[in-house]
Parts: sequence; structure tokens; C-alpha cells
Amino acid sequence: MRTRIMLAAFLALFVLGCQPKQREIATFTYDSPTVTRLSAEAHARDVGGYVTTILPTGSMRPALSGGDIVVVSGPAADPFDNIENGDMVRYVAPGSPHFSAELGPIIHRAVQKDSLGWIMSGDANAHSESKWRLTRENYLGRAVAIYRTRSL
Repeated sequence: MRTRIMLAAFLALFVLGCQPKQREIATFTYDSPTVTRLSAEAHARDVGGYVTTILPTGSMRPALSGGDIVVVSGPAADPFDNIENGDMVRYVAPGSPHFSAELGPIIHRAVQKDSLGWIMSGDANAHSESKWRLTRENYLGRAVAIYRTRSL
């Protein structure tokens, strides 16, 4: 059964060329790194979440770039069942080529839900991560805002 589900997901995502829906996220740009960080932290408090800084991996370009600060609503404020296709989600995926103890959790986009969880994909990645599902157990929250500092 699991093999059939994975095969169906593979066909839908790769052979048929399905692309994840890209949900809009509020983006704020400031001139000062300090103002950027303080604004993001205030927003995170308002939504019961936290902030995380994006590393320059490029997997979520152009939506996210290295140095961006993302406000993530925590699981208590934004339960796993609220995830929709196209959401950017922060999660832990041990064993994934995109995860390491040094880099920490991943932010990628929810592409498709099946009986095993959500299939995730970085916007710039050629393939989705059908082997490492987002589940209730590894869900860390949903991205709700992006804060960046304008390059001078």
C-alpha cells in the first residue's frame, strides 16, 4: 500500500509536472538590520511564534534568500491540521539531504498531502522530498511573514 501511494505521488509530482501552489506571505523590507530583527520579533510575539534566520542554501529562492528572517507560528498557535497546499513550513527531516545538525530544521513548501503526511519541496529544487514527509511529529510551525534588510 505504501509503495502504491509513493508511486502515485511520484507520478503526480514528477511525470505530470505538478507544481506547488505558491501562497502569498507578507514581506517587510527595512533599511536597518536592527529594525528588521526587532520588527520580526514583535510580529512573532503577536502570533505566538518565533523567528528563524534563513541560511544561504538557495533551496527556497526566490521566495526566501540567505539572511531573511522568517516569522514562524508555533504548532500551539497554528496546528498541523491548518497546513494547506503551498504553505511554507518549518520542520525537522533527519536523513534528508537538506538536513544536518549544523543547519537545523528546514523551511520548504507543502506540495501534496497523502496518507503518510505532506510531501515537501524547496521552490528552487528540481524534485520534491517524497521520502521525508512532514508529519504532526516533525512539524515546527508555518511561515507567516518574511522580514529582510534592504541591500544598500
